[in-house]
Amino acid sequence: MPRTVKINWGDGSPEEEWTGDKGSKDHQFPEPAPGQTANYQITVTPTDGGAPRTVGVSVPCGGTSYGASRSVLAGCVRPLVTAIQIVGEQNNQVVATLSFESTRAVVVVYDQNGTPVAKSAPVTGSGAANTAPVGPLAPGTYVARGCQDEGGSGYPSSCCEIGDGYAFTIGG
Repeated sequence: MPRTVKINWGDGSPEEEWTGDKGSKDHQFPEPAPGQTANYQITVTPTDGGAPRTVGVSVPCGGTSYGASRSVLAGCVRPLVTAIQIVGEQNNQVVATLSFESTRAVVVVYDQNGTPVAKSAPVTGSGAANTAPVGPLAPGTYVARGCQDEGGSGYPSSCCEIGDGYAFTIGG
């Protein structure tokens, strides 16, 4: 899923906007004074409210070609819901299995007809994990989406990236 980010290069140049799923963005930093090194803090901020990321870059000078390269993960790695189990005495609770690489908490948001109706407790770690049961959910069709949680009670606004959906049905 492509996202749009704003890039502040930290060198006084105008902020730039970039949209993409993955990729790179070139920038020409001003040449430092002879014998000096210039240091810049580059800030990449998702326009959808995700947390900004800052990296430092050092541009040396001294008669040789200069430049620097840094990779910035401007958002989050998409957590994916890979399975749903319907559980509980009334068969109206769900447990989601997630696949993710994250250093932050991951949650599952449950939508019905495009409207968020429930959110799982956060899961931490990395790799694969099951959420705690969520529900009871009313009979109907739902889509479960994994997201890295930015905190707060809102959803999906509290997610910095939403993964692909996993459709399932609760019987009545």
